[in-house]
Amino acid sequence: MCEQVFHVSELIAENPVNFIYLVGGFAESKMLQSRVKVAFERGGLQVIIPMRPQLMVVKGAVIFGLRKGSTIQSRKARFTYGFASSRHYDKKDPSHVSRGHETIEGDKYVKGQIFDSLVKQGHTIKVLESHTSEERTPLYRSSTNVEFNLYSSSHPRAKFVDEPGLTCIGQVKVPCVHGEMLTIAMAFGSTEITATATNKNTGVVVKGEIKYNFNSL
Repeated sequence: MCEQVFHVSELIAENPVNFIYLVGGFAESKMLQSRVKVAFERGGLQVIIPMRPQLMVVKGAVIFGLRKGSTIQSRKARFTYGFASSRHYDKKDPSHVSRGHETIEGDKYVKGQIFDSLVKQGHTIKVLESHTSEERTPLYRSSTNVEFNLYSSSHPRAKFVDEPGLTCIGQVKVPCVHGEMLTIAMAFGSTEITATATNKNTGVVVKGEIKYNFNSL
C-alpha cells in the first residue's frame, strides 16, 4: 500500500489537483483513510471521504447512465485499435522480407496478417466519432463474405496481429463477392466500442460483436 500511495503522489506532482475523493468499499477502511491523509494532506491537498464511500460508486454509475452521451465528450486512446488484413508483398519492406510471401489468386502477399490500425494509442477520441478504413475488396474470387477480426494493441508500431501485446477484441462479417468494395469503421462511446462493416456496392451495413468495453481496453 505504501508503495502505491507514494507512486500516486508522484503522479499528482506532475498533474496538480486540489481534492482527493476517497470512494468504494475499501475506502471505508480507517487505516486506508489515515494513510491517504498522511500522504497527501501535508502537501496541501484536501482528502474528502463521504459518509458511505461504497454507495458513492453506485450513485455515480446511476448518474453516468442517466447522462450517457453528455458526461464524457472525448478521451485518450489507451491502446491502438485496428483490424487484421492482407497486404501485397513489398520486397523493400524489411518486415515483409522477414516474413516471406505467398501467392493468392495470382498476386503476391506477405505471409501473416497485417495489423491495420484505425486509431493510434494516445490520440484524442471524440465520443461516437467513426474511424473508417480505406476501401478493401475480398482476396478470393469465390468469396461470399469477409470476416474482419478486430484488435487492440499496447504497441502503437505493431505491424502483424501475431506480435506480442495484441488482443483480438471482436469480429464483424459482411456479405460480399469478389470485386465489391468494403470499409470497416470503429466508434468509441463513453463506455463501449462499436464496429461496423459496410459493403459500398450493395449498401449492406453489419454491426460487429465486441467482447470488451472501452473501460477494459
